[in-house]
Amino acid sequence: MVLAIFLCGAGGLMFYNYLGPITLTLLGSDSLIPLLLLIVDLDGIRSALPGGPLANIIGPRRARLAVLTRTRTHRHAQHPLPQW
Repeated sequence: MVLAIFLCGAGGLMFYNYLGPITLTLLGSDSLIPLLLLIVDLDGIRSALPGGPLANIIGPRRARLAVLTRTRTHRHAQHPLPQW
């Protein structure tokens, strides 16, 4: 169980390894990395703040599903998938 939790947590950090090269390739500069990290952190706070009290009310499993469903539908509403 500890190994599984460690591997899940370590995999999430891979995002930071690819952020610099992708930003440099797409924008030609890596000067926006601090702003992108701020956006990622604010999004994490936006998800974590309602998640704690919600887990206390309806339980951790149902709260996780509620937060993931809300986040997924909210992001698809803002940026719908392209119609090919």
